[in-house]
Amino acid sequence: MDSPQRSLALDGVRGLAVLIVFFSHSSGRELYPADFLHLQGIGHIGVYLFFVLSSWLLTTIVLREIETTGSVRLKSYFLRRAFRIIPLYFCVVIAVFAYQQATGSESRNYLHVGEGVAGLLKHLVLYKGDTVFWTIPCEVTFYLLLPFLALALAKWPKVAVSLLLAAAVGFSVWTVKLYYRKWSGPPFPKIVDIVHLSQFLEVFLIGVLGAWATWFFRDRIVWRPLIWRLLEVAIALALFSLLWYLCAITCEKFFWYERSNYRFRFQSALFAVVFAALIFVVEKYPEGYLAKFFRNRLLRLMGVLGFSWYLLHFPVFYFILEIKKRVGLSFAGADTLYFVLAWIACGLASWATFRLIEKPGISFGRRLEGNRQS
Repeated sequence: MDSPQRSLALDGVRGLAVLIVFFSHSSGRELYPADFLHLQGIGHIGVYLFFVLSSWLLTTIVLREIETTGSVRLKSYFLRRAFRIIPLYFCVVIAVFAYQQATGSESRNYLHVGEGVAGLLKHLVLYKGDTVFWTIPCEVTFYLLLPFLALALAKWPKVAVSLLLAAAVGFSVWTVKLYYRKWSGPPFPKIVDIVHLSQFLEVFLIGVLGAWATWFFRDRIVWRPLIWRLLEVAIALALFSLLWYLCAITCEKFFWYERSNYRFRFQSALFAVVFAALIFVVEKYPEGYLAKFFRNRLLRLMGVLGFSWYLLHFPVFYFILEIKKRVGLSFAGADTLYFVLAWIACGLASWATFRLIEKPGISFGRRLEGNRQS
């Protein structure tokens, strides 16, 4: 298996996650890709895909390190995570807060930091998350646990797998009952202060278990090409059907469908399992059609710029909508034009922040850990 090919394909998978979030949030701000595609409500699915992929990759890295050295280099692990997330995140949070203070406005439909200075401090210590910032404290909380979970999986696999599987099922059931208002017992404690009732820990755990299973059984997964073909076809059909069904029952307009069940998106474990299967095939079968599809340049570029894209797309939407108000184009296809302009602007802004903030931050973290190649 070609490692560079695998990493390219998984960049494309990350790009799909970014694209799903972008479609959802653009529709929520009246920037529709087409008149028959109002896709608000599907953004969580992109977040689930990113959570599964992130936990999968980090678990694989930690398990390989344990196998090679017998331990986890916690300093390197936490430095890499910190300097991957914090530089850009802090810059955006502080910029949003400064803009709010300068203008005296706080738009909850875009990026915002609530509760004044106290809210800013909560964001900076990664406890609170308003708007799309909510994913950051969720990720960081789980990243703190992940190396210890991976160590348990490597040292005591039977006990660890049983406990993590039970936790994943428990959180999955709780999440569904909570959002379908069928939970009569006390709520699970909230680890961080975010805008959602669930912490979606089951999504991360499914990524961890998928990575562990792939690592543990790696020498036994020697299937014939025909088996891989059938498997990737089955997973592609499952993914397409699930996303189509999601859009059909969730979105305001999806071809000839109308919204009927907005809460379906909170069946997070269902999506996480399908996404884990997708990552497995893309990673283990780089010759397949799915891996080739995800190695296309557009998705790979969006994947590489994904974190910047995620944090900057709301300010870009605000800018494009201001242009839309001033210009006032109303011809057929105008919505699509503004959507394309927003996509291009997001790409340019994300590339700039990636080059100026993200990449230098990653390099600085590597210098601190004394390993430029890690």
